[in-house]
Amino acid sequence: MEIIEKNFDTTLDNIAPIPDKQNTLIDAIKAKQQLIETLMKQRRKMEEKIKLPEMPNDKRNKLKTEGRLFININKMICYRAETALANELLYFSKADDEKRMLIKQIIQTPVNIMPAYNNKTLTVTLHTLYTLR
Repeated sequence: MEIIEKNFDTTLDNIAPIPDKQNTLIDAIKAKQQLIETLMKQRRKMEEKIKLPEMPNDKRNKLKTEGRLFININKMICYRAETALANELLYFSKADDEKRMLIKQIIQTPVNIMPAYNNKTLTVTLHTLYTLR
């Protein structure tokens, strides 16, 4: 746009350098487009996945760290969920540790799930727990 605006304000004698500048810019654009096409061809030749032995060692260690971080985040989420459920057991007279153990057993216990579509309810029946007597 700037070049067009400059053409309106200049005389014919001053217009000569402007097409040269345009040609230079066009050549630069074409060179960049060729570079992009070359890089795209190189990328298409690369495999989408690599095997672990082919991965550089510095990148492998990063995977281990990120994996540990992911596992630790999941553990924290589970611990908070257990705590929230244990806090809901208001009338349970046992100590907090036993509440947490009960919640862990409930989470790991097989259940029967029976939806009642008419009443819009979901009945969850726990199989026998040895903590509940």
